[in-house]
Amino acid sequence: MKKLKYKTMSNIRFLLSDMLKVYPILVLFIFIQTIMSIIVPVLNVYLPKLALDAIDTPGHLNTLIIVGVALVVATMLNSFSKQAKYMYYNDMRTFYLKNLFYKSLRVRYQITESPEGIGMFERSFGSLIRGDWSGTSKMTVAMVDIFVNVVTFIIFSVILSQLNPVIIIILLLLTVLNYLFVTHAQKYEYTFKEKFATNMRKGYYLEDTPKNAEFAKDIRLYGMKKFFIEKRKEVIDEFVELTNKTRQRYLYAGIFNALTEFIRDGLAYAYLIYATVNGSVSVAEFVLYFGAIMKFSSFVKNIIQNLSELNNANIQMNDLRLYFELEETSGATNDISVAKYDIEFKDVYFSYDGSDEYQLEDLSFKINNLENVALVGRNGAGKTTIVKLLCGFYRPTKGDILINGINSKNIPEKTMYELFSTVFQELYTPPFTVLENVSMQEKEKTDLDRVNRALEEVGLLEHIKSLKHQENTLLGELTEDSIKMSGGQKQKLLMARALYKNAPVYIFDEPTSALDPIAENETYNHFHSLSKNKTTLYISHRLASTRFCDRILFLEDKRISESGSHEELMNTDGSYKHMFDVQSKYYKEGGKKNEELQYT
Repeated sequence: MKKLKYKTMSNIRFLLSDMLKVYPILVLFIFIQTIMSIIVPVLNVYLPKLALDAIDTPGHLNTLIIVGVALVVATMLNSFSKQAKYMYYNDMRTFYLKNLFYKSLRVRYQITESPEGIGMFERSFGSLIRGDWSGTSKMTVAMVDIFVNVVTFIIFSVILSQLNPVIIIILLLLTVLNYLFVTHAQKYEYTFKEKFATNMRKGYYLEDTPKNAEFAKDIRLYGMKKFFIEKRKEVIDEFVELTNKTRQRYLYAGIFNALTEFIRDGLAYAYLIYATVNGSVSVAEFVLYFGAIMKFSSFVKNIIQNLSELNNANIQMNDLRLYFELEETSGATNDISVAKYDIEFKDVYFSYDGSDEYQLEDLSFKINNLENVALVGRNGAGKTTIVKLLCGFYRPTKGDILINGINSKNIPEKTMYELFSTVFQELYTPPFTVLENVSMQEKEKTDLDRVNRALEEVGLLEHIKSLKHQENTLLGELTEDSIKMSGGQKQKLLMARALYKNAPVYIFDEPTSALDPIAENETYNHFHSLSKNKTTLYISHRLASTRFCDRILFLEDKRISESGSHEELMNTDGSYKHMFDVQSKYYKEGGKKNEELQYT
């Protein structure tokens, strides 16, 4: 079992500290409930004895009335504080969900993208969406219940010790054995934590994918219904197998608990009856001890159950706190705002966290201010990785990336993000309005004229103006008035987004990879006309599409193997020329094969 970073008491202090900051009244209700929950069972067990004493001795009647009234008041306060606490500790869960969402927006991209980062977020999110079984809620309840049960356990132990101290020793020993069995089952369950998380991810994917309208066509066209049913069955079977393995340990613990409980209570009741028959215990004392034994058994059972719940809550709180501690996108520390931007990669190496294999090795190149540069190469060569390094999403494992001579390690990610208007190959349009999709800001902060200019420049304004709600039309399928854009329209919208941002450097990372070469050529020429007076980097695996660039960088074997204009590279008889010649035979326009496209 992997050792947890934070102990239970550390997480309780963390939780109480946040409660005091956010909902201090919640701490007051917890305090009231704790005190009343201790008083109520003690008065409950003494009240019958006092009633019998009052019958024998009328002078005890006043005491009986006072205790009875106190019990009623304590019960009411206990019930009120418990309900009030319930309302506020649910609000605490909402507070953490909100902070988790904010944190996810600040976490460094490389962490967010990694399987470990995805798993950490899923575990943190999962710890907050289980209602009363969520980590924060369960810890709030369990810490109160444990304290109450331990204190009352001690009080009732003192009461029962007056009957016979040996009874207490036996009860305590059997209680410890119960706890050890339950703890063993919990530790065994924790060893399957990652397997359960992976299984849940598979399950979510199989549940969500058939609902995806874009994938629904493939499911029907390729007859994948049976395939999905079988895959889902595999995931369910795996979940049942994992659950059975862990539940089996809890079954053994439950059987042992039932056996020890039978022995524990049986011995206590047998001795009590024996003492009463022998006359060493009065009828009133019999009622008191009988009630105490019943309560004692429930306290023992509750303590074991509460410890189990607290351990599970502690695991969830560790997941939550560890995610909150992830490294964030750094704040501003360097101002590099100038009129020109030169970019240089110097001996850059990059590997993913936890991997010994470099994705890029000894990578060096320079992009001068206002230069149009194409980065080309085969699929999977590492072109998008270079874009992510340049934008600040990734950090070099070795080597330096310089912006105007300043090492990117010394430039905050937020500042790096402001330098680039990037159109990625994934055409992502969130379910916001057209206006918000272009500006990526709230409507109140968006310049409508600037949005319309950007839409007009990419040739999308006329279509948007023809819609019922024009720029305020929602994308996606949220409402009846929402629209679904075609691939070409999404591409233009993302180009408008880049134009609206108007950053010093434009990057086009294969946004036209789904288009045929002729359409891609036309689109890239359009991009080129829109990005004049900007430093621009074009990414493509189709070499002819970027002939108009000032310089072409050919990525091969994890580094730049060739650099120069199209004409220069075609004269070197290298990998670029070979790849261009292979591709060019597939480019045709107007029915003419093997004819190179004419580029502006």
